[in-house]
Amino acid sequence: MTADRPTVCPTCQGVIVSPQSDSYTPARGRLIVTNGYCPGTCEAAVREEVSVEVAAGS
Repeated sequence: MTADRPTVCPTCQGVIVSPQSDSYTPARGRLIVTNGYCPGTCEAAVREEVSVEVAAGS
């Protein structure tokens, strides 16, 4: 998992699906059990937020 991608969706508090299998740690598993997964409809907001943070940092 990279630092530029949050684990939990800031909109729905669900865990964002990761393409890397090594990002699925016991802590992430507990979050998935308690919060569930982000349905994906919030993902555009997450991408936009990360883009703004990256642009502000450069």
